[in-house]
Amino acid sequence: MIAGDTKTLPTLSAVEVGLGLTVRDIGPGRAQLRAPLGPGSLGEDRWLSPALLGVTADAAVATGVFSHPALSSTGVTVELRVDQLNPLAEDARHLDVAAVALGGTRELGTGRAEFRDDRGTLIAHAVGMMFGDSDGRAPLGSNGEVLPPPMDPKIVRVIPHADGSARVDLVPGLLNSRGTLHGGVLMALAQLAQEHSCRVASLQVRPLRLNVTYLRPASGGGSLEFRSAFVRRGRRLWTLRTEIVRPDGVTAAIATGTGTMSAAAAGA
Repeated sequence: MIAGDTKTLPTLSAVEVGLGLTVRDIGPGRAQLRAPLGPGSLGEDRWLSPALLGVTADAAVATGVFSHPALSSTGVTVELRVDQLNPLAEDARHLDVAAVALGGTRELGTGRAEFRDDRGTLIAHAVGMMFGDSDGRAPLGSNGEVLPPPMDPKIVRVIPHADGSARVDLVPGLLNSRGTLHGGVLMALAQLAQEHSCRVASLQVRPLRLNVTYLRPASGGGSLEFRSAFVRRGRRLWTLRTEIVRPDGVTAAIATGTGTMSAAAAGA
């Protein structure tokens, strides 16, 4: 997300545009976003797809935080948590997201966002922490550069391994306006990697909560490894911890997910 002057609408990254996100309103410490709901927006049983959930959460919280007068106008994600609450209504056509800044210093701010479909159903809740201008780089496009084309949501996928781990190749369409992996895309990939780990363990899953701590940027080129291990594997609940490792062997992020589970028919 590139947040700008609160008197004007911010510029969305190619990743966010690819999902159809629009900023409908913005003011000091608040923002309203909307996303259309199509076949690619929905997961199983009309739950939001990981891509739309993660990218919208990151974009909404960032827009709300960086629109606050006391905070920096742009920056990077430090931590992001999403709680999935309900599936979409059968006749829902779009998703409305209201974000607010909860405060902070000029460099560090916290915000939250609520997801509702156009039938009023509360779909998800997100809380995030943003750090303003941590590397001093100007976003792409701010100096007249040609911005990349909108992202194709179909590329938000993992390459599964038989041992339950997964790999992601860092192609340009996954990158944000700073040339690094988009924070919301990383969250979506972490959820997909954890779902793969559960399938390898012959478990049917429904994610409930995912928290990502962003430690270092993951730049374009090469690939990321997603290495998951169960922290809890009870009869009804599971918790997975996923380490996201860059090509240089350094950990880029840690994701912790919790959800409900039951033994899959194939492995029961």
